[in-house]
Amino acid sequence: LRADLSEKLFSIIASSYAINKHIDFYNWLQTSVNAVLPHNMLLACWGDFNNNSQKSNFNYDVASNSANINTHALFDSPEKVDRFMRHLHNAWLDNNFRWLTVNNLDKVDINDEIKSLLPEIFNEFKSLLVYGLSDIRSCNQCLYVFFSKDETFKVQDSLMGLLMPHIDNVLRKIQHVEPLDSLEAERIATIK
Repeated sequence: LRADLSEKLFSIIASSYAINKHIDFYNWLQTSVNAVLPHNMLLACWGDFNNNSQKSNFNYDVASNSANINTHALFDSPEKVDRFMRHLHNAWLDNNFRWLTVNNLDKVDINDEIKSLLPEIFNEFKSLLVYGLSDIRSCNQCLYVFFSKDETFKVQDSLMGLLMPHIDNVLRKIQHVEPLDSLEAERIATIK
């Protein structure tokens, strides 16, 4: 790593230990992390990818600078998002558990599986990066998908190995958004 990149990375890692709230995580991603890994949204997904039941068994967390995309927006169409995440998980497995990028999403043929599975709410993005981790203790796997409005994701291999364990650590210690049960959703709707 170049000296300036090493210095930025050290600062990012050091500041990660002070994050306790989701808003702090979002700000850290959009400022510090974005300086070395430019992106517009991070979608974290974890759960049992081996369970193929129709009922969603994934948990999600979104940190996005797009106003219309947040964690609750994923709960509106969980089946489509689940299928998309399963596809990305399989791509990660096929890539020997190594991170991968998909560039020029807007130019991918409509018959391509990734294009057909891409949920409509993600149409503004033009590239993505998939990083996976296995959690042996909980028998879960975690996928971290960075989306960008740029055509191409450019990132150094060594950077991902140094940065991602700290992003994973922060997401494990902050509260993530849960889907509302039907009574809670109805109560909130009547307040508005």
